[in-house]
This record gives sequence, structure tokens and C-alpha cells, in this order.
Amino acid sequence: MKKILTICSMFVLMIALTFSLVACGEENFTVTFDANKPTGVTAAVENMPANITEVTKDSVLTALTTEPTLAGYTFGGWYKEAACTTAWTFATDKVAADITLYAKWTENTPVPTAVAFSGLTAADGTAYAVSTTQLTLTFDIEPVGLTIANVTVDGATKDTLTGTGLTRTLTISAITVDDGASITVTLTSPEGFTITPASRTAAVHVKSAEIALNWISCNGTNKTQTTTYIGLRFNSTLPDDFGDAHVTVTGANIDGSVRFDTWDKTNDMLVIDIIDFAGNGATVNVKVSYVTADVFISVDEDITVYYKLEEITVDSFDAWGTDMCGANQAEIYLYFNKALPAGLDITHISVKLKYLYQGTVNSFFVTVDDDILTISLTDVVFADSNARLIVEIAYEDGYCSIDVTEEFYFIDGVYTVE
Repeated sequence: MKKILTICSMFVLMIALTFSLVACGEENFTVTFDANKPTGVTAAVENMPANITEVTKDSVLTALTTEPTLAGYTFGGWYKEAACTTAWTFATDKVAADITLYAKWTENTPVPTAVAFSGLTAADGTAYAVSTTQLTLTFDIEPVGLTIANVTVDGATKDTLTGTGLTRTLTISAITVDDGASITVTLTSPEGFTITPASRTAAVHVKSAEIALNWISCNGTNKTQTTTYIGLRFNSTLPDDFGDAHVTVTGANIDGSVRFDTWDKTNDMLVIDIIDFAGNGATVNVKVSYVTADVFISVDEDITVYYKLEEITVDSFDAWGTDMCGANQAEIYLYFNKALPAGLDITHISVKLKYLYQGTVNSFFVTVDDDILTISLTDVVFADSNARLIVEIAYEDGYCSIDVTEEFYFIDGVYTVE
């Protein structure tokens, strides 16, 4: 009987052990690690841990000794869901089933690049005469992304911001400070940069109220009447202390001092008496410069002036010639009413026979001696016993004119007074 009980007990124990072994196999689980990369990220996750299999139910996972890495992101631990709302605590959380743990990633915030706002200067402008319209901004590192929206100007209106590299050009208008005073430019830093200092100042120029030229004119008529003065009409009364020191004339001399003529009962007309210019049709330049904090005048004008041309005429003439037909020589003398101009030469003189059949003038030269003009015909052919030589002189410069046509009668090559 005891033997039978012993056999039964052993059988029951074997069955229990079998069921226990089966039950232990069903309680092993797998832990899967998901990289859980942010949407749109193409970089690979490095150092991912291997999945863990055959984890006993209700066991605690050993904390991982290495962390995964992802360029541009910081690893934030393992979480129970992809949304990363519940962290997995290795010290206390137990594995009760197959689970997936998700990596949490936080995007790194780039460290802003420090940029020195190293200079601010006015790029143009002249005291009281020309208003500043451009400022130059300089930096030690290019502030990529800096736009006009990052700029605030105190003392003027900002217009445009242009340029690349280490400089920018800021255009301004409507300056509200006085000439020589400073305006302030303040910058906000574009993304990824920190600009210091945020503000700088620069002195600017502001044009004074302008008295403008309405017109410039002169007296005189081309060739017939000499210019004696130049007149300038302004749009407003000239300052009380305006005078010779503010006027420069080039191409003529000022005769005396500048003077004022009233026009509509205001001193807005400047008169400049002139002498010694380069004759009829000459160009005279007039500059007017007057600059104060209250008034600005700037004139730079060319004007054509006139000179009455003095007419030089022939008082008398004479000639001689050889007495043979064929190749001959002759000289003609013309006596004028005054000294001839230095510019008169052979290019202004024509010598020819009146009719083609009478012969040809092959060569000649001229000599000027004060008021006497000598024309030497070194090779003239009188093909006809009765020939007439025509001398024409046409000359004009800024001071005088010569318009001469004379006829000389030769019989058998000998000059004959008709």
C-alpha cells in the first residue's frame, strides 16, 4: 500500500513540475527600442541599444550604460509612448508584457554668433550745403539676415538697407536734427546672431534753406554789340552780407564790384560788370557760393558773351608782274586801315584768275607786316594777254573781321591800273 502511495505522489509531482515549466516559458517578454526620429530628420540615430528578449515578467530592466545620439538633437530618455509623455523608470518600472520604449529628442538651440557693430559714419553730405542721404554700417562678422526691418533710426527717416559682407548702406531722408548733430541707428539682431552694441550714432549734414537761381543772362549781341555785364536773377532776396567774396568769374575780369539791381522792389538781382574776355562767342563761367546755417546759395553756370567785331578794311593796294606770257611771277600788296590780326594766314586767302581760260595760279605765299599784306605768286600762268586776278580774304576771330574781294588787271603779265 505504501509503495502504491509513493508511486502516485511521484506522478503528481512530475505533473506539477511539467505545468510549472510550461508556465515559466509563457512569462518571458521582449523589450523593443524605437529611435523615434522627429519628422523630417534624415540623419541616422547612432548607438541604438539592441532589443532585449526573454525578459521575465515583473522584472526590472537594468539601466542602459550608453545613450543613442542624433545630430542636432539631445537625447531625453526612454518613454512608454511615441508622444513621449510617460518616461520609463528603469529603477522601478517592471516588464509585464512585450513593450516598446521610444527615444525622446529635443532639438538643440544654436548658440548665437556674436557680431560687433563696429562703425556708423555718414557717407555723404556737406555742411549746410548737401544733406546726408547715406550712412555706412560696418561689422566684424557678416550679420546674415539683417534687413531694414531690423533697423530703427532716431533723428531721420529710414529708407533702404543694401549691401553684403561686412558693410551695409542705409539710406535716410527727412533729417530732423541740425547740421552737424547726430542721429542714432539701433539694430535688432537677426536670428542666429547677437549684435553689440545695439546702437551707434553718427553726425550728419543738413542743407540750409536754398536761394535758387531763376535765370542768368547778359547784354550784348552777336558780332554787333559787346557784352558789358552778366545778370543773375534769384528766387529770393540775397543776404545783406553777400558780396564780391562770394562770386568767382572765369573767362573774364570783373570790372569793379558786383552790384545789385532791384526787381519787384527786392534785392534778388545780381549784376556783374565784365571786361577782358576772349572775344565774341566766348564762354564765361560764373560761380556763386554762399553757405551759412540759415541760407545756402550755389551757382555754377556758363554763359556765352558777345563782342562787337571791328571791321578791318583795305585802304589801298598795288601789284607788279613780269611782262611775258607763260610761267610768270607777281606780287600783290594790300594796305589795311589797321594792324592785321596775328591769326591771319594763307588759309584765309584765295587767289585765282577770274576766268579759267585766262590761266592758273599754281602757288603763292603771304607775308603780314603790321597793316600790310603781301601775296607773292611764285608760279602763275597768264594764258591770256588780258587777265584778271581775284583776291579774296575771309577772316574772323572774336575781335575783328576781314571780308575783302579785290580784282587786279594784268596785260601781258604786267599789272595795269584800270
